[in-house]
Amino acid sequence: MRYEFSYNGKVISYEIIRKPVKNINIRVKPSGEVFVSCNENVDNKTIELLMIKRANWLINTIEQFKVNLIEFTDANLKLVDGEEFLLLGKVLRIKNVEAVDFKVDYDNNYLYIYRPNQRGVKTKFNEWYSKFMMDKFTEMVDQSYVRFQKYGIAKPTVIYKNMRTRWGTCNIDKKVITLNTQLLKVDPFLTEYVICHELTHLKHRNHNKDFYSFLTSIVPDWKQREKILNNIFINVIGG
Repeated sequence: MRYEFSYNGKVISYEIIRKPVKNINIRVKPSGEVFVSCNENVDNKTIELLMIKRANWLINTIEQFKVNLIEFTDANLKLVDGEEFLLLGKVLRIKNVEAVDFKVDYDNNYLYIYRPNQRGVKTKFNEWYSKFMMDKFTEMVDQSYVRFQKYGIAKPTVIYKNMRTRWGTCNIDKKVITLNTQLLKVDPFLTEYVICHELTHLKHRNHNKDFYSFLTSIVPDWKQREKILNNIFINVIGG
């Protein structure tokens, strides 16, 4: 059975699982769901008081998992005030602003949608997002390629595609790199690693010792970045 409580304007729901354990254990799954396991002798009020005591930790953990949960649900965006939106590794809240002309901007907390009326807002937003994505990815690819150019590596064609299981791929023979459009949701330093990884394939085809030695010379902390990416959950919803 699920329960919930409010803390600083946020509602936290949780499920209680009764099992033969000594302690009260709180677990937050990568999906953001909260589970409490305890024995039959612990009453619900005691659990609720403990949850309130741990509320700050719960909220921070759930928010972090939101950053680490890439959901293929862009088509379901309603673009209403308070709706959460992932962009460049930040969880932003949408804020609509009355304005003469349509424009989109953002800071560390909000994604501002300036609009004169409701007509065609979703279409205009999608057009902005597509252009923003192309400009941002082109900028990052250009910045990364500078480090490869001196090794005689020809600049590849870069395309962008919504992929379910891969962050990036490289067609070595055709010299084409494909980047997952969902990378626009993660921190740019992670996208930089993916780009450099794929560019390295143009010098060393296979994942062998030479490949990783060269990648290390370009991105010394690639292992740390790869580890972070591996902890991001690609959740495919609705295809």
